[in-house]
Amino acid sequence: MTRRLLLYCLSSPSFLTTLTTILTFACSRTLYNNTNIINNRHRIILPTSLIQTTKMQFSNILSIFALTSAASAVSVSYDTGFDDGSRSLTAVSCSDGQNGLMTRYGWQTQGQIPRFPYIGGAPAVGGWNSPGCGTCWRLSWNGRSINVLAIDRASGFNIALDAMNALTNGQAIGLGRVEADVQQVSAGDCGL
Repeated sequence: MTRRLLLYCLSSPSFLTTLTTILTFACSRTLYNNTNIINNRHRIILPTSLIQTTKMQFSNILSIFALTSAASAVSVSYDTGFDDGSRSLTAVSCSDGQNGLMTRYGWQTQGQIPRFPYIGGAPAVGGWNSPGCGTCWRLSWNGRSINVLAIDRASGFNIALDAMNALTNGQAIGLGRVEADVQQVSAGDCGL
């Protein structure tokens, strides 16, 4: 879970904001316990040992980011529900709402999505009305690549059988699941 979250953060356009948020969160408990409030101002008292510990934690966090960026493989599986062009978009997380595909593009079924059936669930979609709805992802495995539009929530990538067959050279059913490299790409790469 942490690796997937970090992978998503690394591929996010707001990487520096995300990094700042994570570092603030990682250090906040330690700093909060050593903060005195005087005249509505914060004065932080940091003993030398705490500074050294915080430096080591920061170094560990940076090491995790370096390792995660090098290891970008994510699980990819298939779900034949994404192959059904007549399936209503109300069956997926990215249906309506401000970020929903029905609202943004007027589509009612999966078959109306450009480049159907290259669609599926992605870790970037946190649930209904997620800002990750409609993001485009390049999945690469054994020298083959496809672009998939995120329309549903998944812990890895859960895509149409036809899309996974394109990625695995017709081996989707036999393999069931593969570890693929992923990269967020422009929505235009998914036909939007």
